[in-house]
Amino acid sequence: MYEDFIRDIRSIAERLKAEIVGGSVLLVTHYDADGLTSAAIVARALEFIDVPYHIRVVDQLDESTLTEIFTMSYDILLITDLSLHESKVLSGDSSSKIPLTIVLDHHETTKSIKKDKIIVLNPYDYNIDGSSMVSASTMTYILAKEFNRINERFSYLAVIGALGDRQDVGKLYTLEGLNKIAVEDATRRLLLKTEIDLRLFGLYTKPLIKCLEHSIDPYIPGLTDDENACLSFLKSIGIPPVKNGKLRMYKDLSLEERKKLATELVKYLLSRGYSVKRAERIFGTTYYLLKEGEKSPLYDAREFSALLNACGRLGKESTGIALAMGFRDRILREALDVLQEYRKLLARTMNLVKEPDEHVRIIGKLVVADLRDIVPPRVVGTIASLMAPLYSRFKVVVVYSGEDKLKISVRKTSIKEKDVHLGEIMRQASLKVGGIGGGHPNAAGATIPESEIKRFIRIIHNTIK
Repeated sequence: MYEDFIRDIRSIAERLKAEIVGGSVLLVTHYDADGLTSAAIVARALEFIDVPYHIRVVDQLDESTLTEIFTMSYDILLITDLSLHESKVLSGDSSSKIPLTIVLDHHETTKSIKKDKIIVLNPYDYNIDGSSMVSASTMTYILAKEFNRINERFSYLAVIGALGDRQDVGKLYTLEGLNKIAVEDATRRLLLKTEIDLRLFGLYTKPLIKCLEHSIDPYIPGLTDDENACLSFLKSIGIPPVKNGKLRMYKDLSLEERKKLATELVKYLLSRGYSVKRAERIFGTTYYLLKEGEKSPLYDAREFSALLNACGRLGKESTGIALAMGFRDRILREALDVLQEYRKLLARTMNLVKEPDEHVRIIGKLVVADLRDIVPPRVVGTIASLMAPLYSRFKVVVVYSGEDKLKISVRKTSIKEKDVHLGEIMRQASLKVGGIGGGHPNAAGATIPESEIKRFIRIIHNTIK
């Protein structure tokens, strides 16, 4: 099923082998966990063969960004996890002046291109769903693996990136499709193991009460970032959080207590308006990074991805990339501080948007949250994802923030809504107001002029019935 896709990645790897010796590389990537792990994979692979590189993290590939990076003095340009919209830069006469350019993107708005100096690879052109079957980090990993088999040692980074992109859509929340290549390679190299368990933050490293308090994915409304509420919840379901004067760890629970905790958490989420499918996300496949050790906050691959997402969304992408590249000590401490700040920001914001008020409006089938002056633009995607299960009786959540330019993220409240393709809606609506947009069927985004927000919302409202 994936033979043609792998064949073309192998061809790109051969092209790189022929041109990379004695050259330099500029890597341009996105700020989320998928983008940062993509950067780390490439950086580690290039360091092994002594090829100089620079990394640039951007929010999007607009014409000005593309024009700027093409004027820099690099022999090879590698772009990962960024939508390549209809670009005049790549189609015009200027394309003859640019370096060898390779774009690996899994968003549906990007189309594959094969020119002399421009190679764009997109899974949708191979009938592969880029929103669930392959992340940008997995695409990057497969390229690195085909370039040099020693790069299989970075397979675990693709797993982290795919989990950060919420591509664990298989049975019991497993990674499927091309993402399984990274899982299988990492498992074979004894870098990864999987188990079926509760998916709570710090399950092996923190007291049970902190696992609940610090949970981000899944976000537990009323419990996340509220220690007293977590304490009351555990007591109410008959699981003492303290024994012999010490806070209990998850590993201290009996099998019956573990089953009860899982059952009661699902019931709790259902009572908060979550669908059965979303509530059951609390339990499923966990991915553990064996080289980190059970006591490390990086042991759980989802926790690792949460750290990277926090770094990228709060403007600390260099810390995130360094962490993914293997730096620890000071870098890990910085990342944990960023995560704590990020978690508190999410908790404060979710308290503001949990029901319609001055920040949240209901417009037909839309839930629209104006978070200007409340969260940075890079955080709106996370807020949109967390809001979606709280507004399941509507179709789409729209969240935006920014100043002169607004960053907008949209999410379906139910993936069963097959008649709505958010990526295409964002692409068309943003073009009408002088912006840029796109994404996946169930999750997408746009950047538009602030002056056009009312018109933009009206266009989406008229599209989604």
